[in-house]
Amino acid sequence: MDFDAFSQAVVFGYIAGSLIMVIFLLLLYIKDRTHYLLAFLMFWTILLVAYAMLYTALKTDYVFFAGLYFVLIVLAMPSMVMASIEMAQRKLYRTHRLLLYGSAPFVIILSILSASEFVRGLIVFGYTGLLFIGAGGIALLDKRLFLRLFGYAALLTGLLNLTFPFLAVRHMPLFHGFLSLSGGLMALSVLLAHVSTQLHSQQTENISLRHDNIHDSLTKTKNRNYLDHMALLLDQDTTANYSLLVCDLNNLKEINDKHGHLIGDKLIKTAAEVLLEAFSIDAVCRFGGDEFVVILKDHDYDQALKAKDHASRLAETKSVKGFKLEMAFGVATRKPTETFVEVFTWAEKQMYHDKGIKS
Repeated sequence: MDFDAFSQAVVFGYIAGSLIMVIFLLLLYIKDRTHYLLAFLMFWTILLVAYAMLYTALKTDYVFFAGLYFVLIVLAMPSMVMASIEMAQRKLYRTHRLLLYGSAPFVIILSILSASEFVRGLIVFGYTGLLFIGAGGIALLDKRLFLRLFGYAALLTGLLNLTFPFLAVRHMPLFHGFLSLSGGLMALSVLLAHVSTQLHSQQTENISLRHDNIHDSLTKTKNRNYLDHMALLLDQDTTANYSLLVCDLNNLKEINDKHGHLIGDKLIKTAAEVLLEAFSIDAVCRFGGDEFVVILKDHDYDQALKAKDHASRLAETKSVKGFKLEMAFGVATRKPTETFVEVFTWAEKQMYHDKGIKS
């Protein structure tokens, strides 16, 4: 091999770029412990060593180091494909691993047995080109922008690898220029795809946390936090027109004491299902224990009474393990200058009055 200034600069650039990528991936993996980062780290680490072998081969003209370069390039590819599958959140079957990692030794043996350097290059770069294209195609199935960018970069790298035995001989500067561009784009898109994925996961987690913060885990209704927030908003709106429906279960304590809290919890969940069937999901709140509050916006007292009767009729049709669902209801409508707490107090008094009648 002829070792000129251009070749030295190109290979040194590959080594430097791979080293930078390895450092970034190592730092990201230490921080996030994501499995596909480990696979990409393995890919670029092997690639770094491969380019070091290529540099040594060019410098010393030893065929042994050139052979190591080809072997390492082949060994690096399965990790890259595995990483793209995992990053795209595709199902990863055991057969994928067996086929990919099993194909590498087969390609290495074929390249060793090849009759000429051209055939060896055709085998090795044909193999790597096809795997790059496969990884790119997998990434392009995803809708995320940076993962699709990685897909296009991998496709370009794959096509360049397929043309290596033909293009690199006559147009080495052009070939290495495109390869550097596609490789750099692929590396950058991997980092950006990971960062965007982590941000998306964090946003999803935050949404989940916000959901949990205002929802009751047992009944799936809104919880006390949400009710307190709504009370504040309604108090701030001096023209707000609403009624409150307050209800709880009759004889729940006796059922819990005699038959266990599991039955009691099922009755509470059934009561919540009744309310969610009768009213909007944003209106039903679990105040605590077996007590619920329903915010009836734009309901006058007569409309609220009709809503209460509807819920009461639904409740009468429900039972759990032979225990009939019995609920007491109270209704109050906001008057001018009344606060949420005052309306709630009136509705709760009505509920206890109804409970006394039914017990």
